[in-house]
Amino acid sequence: METMLVRLKPFDPRRGHVLRRYTYRGIKLHEERGWYRLEKPVAEYLRTVRQQPADPHSPLAFDICTEEEAKALDNRDKESSNARKTAADEIKV
Repeated sequence: METMLVRLKPFDPRRGHVLRRYTYRGIKLHEERGWYRLEKPVAEYLRTVRQQPADPHSPLAFDICTEEEAKALDNRDKESSNARKTAADEIKV
């Protein structure tokens, strides 16, 4: 059985990511728990779920990846969280 890694996008109201939990077929997905390994048909359904169900223009609710893509996404998130400039950094003008 093929599986995919799925996570609810991190809470960020400025970007429209407002869901903190979602339930589908008895599977409870929580934003703070991170990645879940789910069967491919379930992941394909979650790929279509939006942050606001009635708004077709709202952002997608889930990140759905293979294991390698998930690791790369986690690394990118970690690097971007440490990207804050300090006073000693050279700022290009």
